[in-house]
Amino acid sequence: MTAEPLRTQWWDDAESRADYGVSYVVVYELDEHGVEVPAAWAGWIQELDLDQRFWNGAGGVEIVLRCCNNYVRHGFRNRTPDLYQLAYRHRHEHVVAKLGLPAYSYLYEQPIPLHLPDGWEYHTPIDQPGESRARPGGELHRWWEMRRPACATA
Repeated sequence: MTAEPLRTQWWDDAESRADYGVSYVVVYELDEHGVEVPAAWAGWIQELDLDQRFWNGAGGVEIVLRCCNNYVRHGFRNRTPDLYQLAYRHRHEHVVAKLGLPAYSYLYEQPIPLHLPDGWEYHTPIDQPGESRARPGGELHRWWEMRRPACATA
């Protein structure tokens, strides 16, 4: 996932890249040469809530789950349109729901409806998305911070 040109495409499309310590659910598909390659993935990492996203007023620092680096590679998006959902669903069922930690993620508009039924909520106001570009003159990305409160583990 860190080899070129994939690394640059991933950054340009999602302003995201493989981070140290992040674990991934990876969906493999056959490429145009019949080689099994990573086609989609969804990452997560447990971290201290140093920004107090979920501060409860009692003091102390919580462990939170950052869900990150959700991506479907070029060439697989139209061919297998449910790849994002496969990676997301596996991460949600086997990591997010099982750990039950408070969680946060930054999402573009398209995948948000997939997250809402699983308890994710907008933290960024719906009409005030964050905006950024991977590089000067690059595509404008609009994103929302989503949060999911701690819940009973599955």
